[in-house]
Amino acid sequence: MVVLNGILDEVTVLCSDAHGTWRSFAKAEAITHIELNASKKRRVSDVYHIQNVNGFHRRFKKWLERFNGVSSKFLDNYLTWFCFLDAHSRETTVSTRDGILATACMAPAQETYSTIRNTTFTFPT
Repeated sequence: MVVLNGILDEVTVLCSDAHGTWRSFAKAEAITHIELNASKKRRVSDVYHIQNVNGFHRRFKKWLERFNGVSSKFLDNYLTWFCFLDAHSRETTVSTRDGILATACMAPAQETYSTIRNTTFTFPT
C-alpha cells in the first residue's frame, strides 16, 4: 500500500480479520500479522482484538445512513465530522458539543481590537 510507505517498521503488528489481502500485505511488508476469524470463534488473540475497529466502523456506517449515500470525494470530511461527534458523544450537554463544533468551524479573526483602534482611515478625495 503506497499510502503506508515509510510508516511501518519491523516492530509493527497488523491485527486484522481473515481476509487474504491482509495476509499478502503483511508478508510483502515483512510485518507480524495476527489474524482473527470471527466465523471460527477467534475474536481475541493474546492482547490483540479488532472489536474497537469493528465498533467504530459500525457506528460510522450507521451515522452515514442519514445522508443516503455520500460522495467519496468528500469522505474525508464526513469522517472528520463523525470523529469529532464520536469523540464528544459523552458531553453532558448538547449545547457544549455544538458550541465546540461551531467554534472549530469559524474562520480565525485577522483583526483585533488593537489593530482596528490603531488603523488610520483615509477618505478618498
